[in-house]
Amino acid sequence: MSTERYVVAITGASGSEYALRLIEILVEAGHEAYVVISAGGLVTLRHEVEPERLHQVLALATEVFDDADIGASIASGSFVFDGLAVVPCSMNSLARLNAHMADTLITRAAMVAMKERRRMVVVPREMPMATGTLEQMARLSGLGVIIAPASPGFYHRPQSMEELVEFVAAKTAACLGVRSWRLKAWKANQLCDT
Repeated sequence: MSTERYVVAITGASGSEYALRLIEILVEAGHEAYVVISAGGLVTLRHEVEPERLHQVLALATEVFDDADIGASIASGSFVFDGLAVVPCSMNSLARLNAHMADTLITRAAMVAMKERRRMVVVPREMPMATGTLEQMARLSGLGVIIAPASPGFYHRPQSMEELVEFVAAKTAACLGVRSWRLKAWKANQLCDT
């Protein structure tokens, strides 16, 4: 298996653990993970995740960037990466992507992904959603961006919070083209015992 490069952009929406688990899945699969964290993402990470867990996962990353570092390698089309996931994606970040702003490292890397037609997944974690937000998602989807809301499935009968996180992170990895053995396939005959 060849090593691929993936960018994981963490913004200020709730659901930081989805990003951390995605990083682990990518590294477990033998790929490189380049992580960029927005100011809001850092605030949310510190609120939602124990410091030890955060440091442990970020240590797995190939490189970790500050969102203000607009000159970092991932901001250039000459840096080839195989896919980018914005997870979790705040509504502010979604609006900036929709407007094609390129004033932060996350938005610059996203513009690279869109113009180069690289896989890009946006994982919004919000409910309910305003009509304008839905329109922005539809527009990005029309440009080839995969919109994958953080909506865990329950058909596999999860027994813990970790299993719910695993579902969303593994599904996000699958959208990037990386399959996780932990993502259980739908089997209708296992749903009913009667």
